[in-house]
Amino acid sequence: MNRTHRFVYPSQPVRFACRDTSTHIKGTEWDVCLRTGKWNIGDTLCPAKKLNLNADTNGTNGCAIDTYDENLIIKQCRHYNCATEVYPPINSMTVQFSCRGNTVLYPSNLTLSKIECKDKQWSRNKVPYHAPTCLKTCDGGQIDCHDMVLPICTLPEMNFKCKDRIPVGTIVNLNCKYGSQRLQDSMNVKCQPDGTWTNIYALKDYCTELCGIDETDSTLLSKNAPTVHPLKSPWTVPLYTRNGTIFKRTCSGVRIKSNLVLTAAHCLYTVDNKILSEALIRVGNSLSDQTVMDNDYNLDLVDLIIVNERYNREPIVGDIAVLKLRRKKRSYVPKVICLPWTYNANYEKNIPLNLSGEVTSWNTSDITSSVNLTLTTANKIEQNTTEGSDMFKVKIGRGVKLCLGDSGSAFVGPCYGRYSEALSTKCLYGVASNSKQGLDTDECSNVVEFTDLSIYKYFINKEIEIVLDTCLDP
Repeated sequence: MNRTHRFVYPSQPVRFACRDTSTHIKGTEWDVCLRTGKWNIGDTLCPAKKLNLNADTNGTNGCAIDTYDENLIIKQCRHYNCATEVYPPINSMTVQFSCRGNTVLYPSNLTLSKIECKDKQWSRNKVPYHAPTCLKTCDGGQIDCHDMVLPICTLPEMNFKCKDRIPVGTIVNLNCKYGSQRLQDSMNVKCQPDGTWTNIYALKDYCTELCGIDETDSTLLSKNAPTVHPLKSPWTVPLYTRNGTIFKRTCSGVRIKSNLVLTAAHCLYTVDNKILSEALIRVGNSLSDQTVMDNDYNLDLVDLIIVNERYNREPIVGDIAVLKLRRKKRSYVPKVICLPWTYNANYEKNIPLNLSGEVTSWNTSDITSSVNLTLTTANKIEQNTTEGSDMFKVKIGRGVKLCLGDSGSAFVGPCYGRYSEALSTKCLYGVASNSKQGLDTDECSNVVEFTDLSIYKYFINKEIEIVLDTCLDP
């Protein structure tokens, strides 16, 4: 409500709050002014403040601290050192306020401030005095764990940065970070007197990544695998494995969620068929330009490797795995690729033959030991109909081949379904496998088999749901 005037326009919504922050509104917090000059609901009120009869805290024997309770700590300050705890009545001394246990001091500008009490009056010269209140708190981590949500915390007359412990009465307005979009109407959550949040479960589906949209204007693709701008395929990532003290690029992967990367399962095994430890794997981004990294400063750590339960090395089948990345604080949401069933809920193994798409991977220079993101046209030419097979063949653009280090590369094509064509979105249909066609029989090949993701829709969706649900774990 605009504090420059004391009236409200018809049809204007307002939110009420009690001036005394220790008092909670009874009735409706939000209401609307009607054209009749009356409120739509009109049951809002602030309960009358209880009369303080304690002479030590009501201003009779010392400075008034009507909000004093067992959680409020008062320490006397001498020569910049505030160490001795004192109790009401407070008079002729400088003090500092803080709170015990799982409570926080409000207003927050009193924290670490030194305030003088003289002649039973609080000094207003340097630090304006407001009644110190120790408020119960809600767990800020239940909001902060939603990586795509940008929260703004507000209390009456004050906005502040959301922290681990958030005071009762705080309203958190929710925005979506750059790279994501809101899925529902604008909303907020409020810290309730019992230390729980309103609407907290709705945050799971509040924001989602913008998938399958690159960040460049270029649409022309060459058939000789040119180096392209990294933002042409921002979801493509290199995988590194540790070799002694360095990390060497070994495979490719693709982001399907901001903290989930899909790759070929065999990339995560040693030559003697033992799965690698998470500590030995790092994930780069489309800007990564090194075949060898001597540190992991710009790389994502892996918290968990989830291999498809149907994966078998010989004969190879189910050659996909998901890497759950360690959470990293970002002001934006990394770009991800769309999954085909995002736009077509009934999508089942129906990739048309001769589907025109593109394959992204990395080229390597032995001279500079650097890699650059490359992109080339590709077409699906055959669906493997052998019983038990889960692959389809892709022919890479003329003059271009995939090689052993390109396992996990993405075959991307246009999404099919409602609205997707208008948005020019791209979907992930398969990842390059170490199969009988190409990458394990020849050093390089222009016809490569890709694992068909439609067969593993349940596996992929299950891992996505698990990641989203961990936010609400106690």
